[in-house]
This record gives sequence, structure tokens and C-alpha cells, in this order.
Amino acid sequence: MPGVIRRLEAMATEDKNLTRPYLCVVCVATPPRGKILSYNESRQMKRNNEGHPYSPNCEVWLPGFIFPFICGLSPTEVYKAALEKVSEFLPFHALPQRRECAELLSAKLNELELVNAETGKLDLLRFQEFVSQAPRKKEKAEK
Repeated sequence: MPGVIRRLEAMATEDKNLTRPYLCVVCVATPPRGKILSYNESRQMKRNNEGHPYSPNCEVWLPGFIFPFICGLSPTEVYKAALEKVSEFLPFHALPQRRECAELLSAKLNELELVNAETGKLDLLRFQEFVSQAPRKKEKAEK
């Protein structure tokens, strides 16, 4: 990442037509290490070992900032909509081993308690919470 930022900064400073301030934004749609950070923590400037920014004009926007800023939805809401769309294509219609893959996936999802016991289908909210490491809310039945 530092090398990319330095190259972008060099291109911008060498541009003879650039006569006003500029901002370089690197948007990351998936949460680093699976953890969604808060709105304020998700807008960062990458820094070197001495704590100096690689560029005073380049920011990194993570999901906790980019989705509310761009579309007014939380990352959880965006991921849920994406999962609903992706689920239309499961299980693995393009793979010759789709049956074996579907059985392995089904067993693992059940083991992780990500399948709704009543419907036998993937609980999209639990799955999204699992992949983003968002804390799982206690269900009424567990109280």
C-alpha cells in the first residue's frame, strides 16, 4: 500500500494541469481481518513507522465509513443485500462437484449454527455477523 500511495502522490504532483487541492481515496469494501470498525475509525491516513503520513492527500476509507457516506446504509445492511443476491446462485451451479461441495458447506454451516432450525436455510443475519465478527445479539428464545 505505501508504494501505491507514493506513486499516486508523485503522479498528482507532476500533473501540470492540477492547480487546486486534491484528495486520493482508497476504498476498501471488505472489513480488514473481518472486523467492522466504527464510522470515525474507518477513515484513516496510512502512516510510516515514524508516524508521518505517506501522503497528506490520501485517505483510506473502510466499510464502516464508506457505506454510510456513499449510500446511507451500514456495512451490515449492504452485506445482507449482497448475500441475498449471491444466495440466488448457490449451491455451486457451475462446479462439476457441486453436490459434494454443497454437502460439505451444509455440514459446516450447521456445525457453526448458522442455519435456521425452522427453515433449514442459511440465516443471513447470523452468517453476516459471523463473517464480519459483529457481536451476535441474543435471541428471545435464549433469554
